Order: sequence, then structure tokens, then C-alpha cells
Amino acid sequence: MEPPGENDAAAAAATFNSAEKIILRWDSTVSEDARDKMIFEGDRHEIDRYLHAVEEIQKSMESTTVSESSSSALQIAMARLEDEFRNILLSHTSPVETGVLN
Repeated sequence: MEPPGENDAAAAAATFNSAEKIILRWDSTVSEDARDKMIFEGDRHEIDRYLHAVEEIQKSMESTTVSESSSSALQIAMARLEDEFRNILLSHTSPVETGVLN
């Protein structure tokens, strides 16, 4: 029989690994496919999966066993979310007429 807490650590590691795979799949520095697509322009289910993965990575930051990997994955996720937000802002802006600014 395994000591108490060992199952919890294994479950936390498995959850982290699953979340990290989702984050890394959308890493635009590694995947050409991720460079060409935006998460928030796609399927709502995929958006939810990505945001849930970010939440799981944040939770894993509290664990000392995966904190270094968590930090890296969280940085990748933050950069991607910044790109997504910038894309949303750019796609919903209207050009300002130069005559209006004078």
C-alpha cells in the first residue's frame, strides 16, 4: 500500500502533464500551426480546455515537485494569452480618420 499523499502527488503530476501538453501545443515559438491559428477564433471547447490548463498550471505552482516546469509552462501560456488579447483588440478596432485628429 502506498503512503498517504503519494497518490495525490502522482495525480497532481498527471494533471500537470496533461495541462502542460495543451499549453505546449499552442506554443507559437515551437509550432507553426499555432503561429497560424488563434485559440479565441476557434472552437469554444478548445478555448475552455486551454483556460482550464492555465488554471491547472497555476495551481501546480503551489507544488514544489513541479514548480520549475510550472513556471516555464505558465510563461508560455501568458505569452500566448497576450498574443490572443492583442489579436482581439486589433481585430475589433476601427481606423481613426486623420481629419478627426486635427
